[in-house]
Amino acid sequence: MMFRCEAVDPADVTAVATNVKRAIATYGTPAFTEIIQNCMAQDLSWKGPAKKWEEVLLSLGVAGSEPGIEGEEIAPLAKENVATP
Repeated sequence: MMFRCEAVDPADVTAVATNVKRAIATYGTPAFTEIIQNCMAQDLSWKGPAKKWEEVLLSLGVAGSEPGIEGEEIAPLAKENVATP
């Protein structure tokens, strides 16, 4: 039985297959471990962006506006639930 899908570009199929092969070849290597460590070392929290937004909103000069508590974290224990490589 042959399936045909005209909505999929053959170049896309080739690109996906190529990248899956690359991923399989990289899995379990020292480079893979390094990728995991580099990704996990990034700060992807909202702390930095939230501070920038706070600065923008405070710069509007709305009466009664004041900065939040410095260093306050909403979920300080969340870091304990992060997987390690």
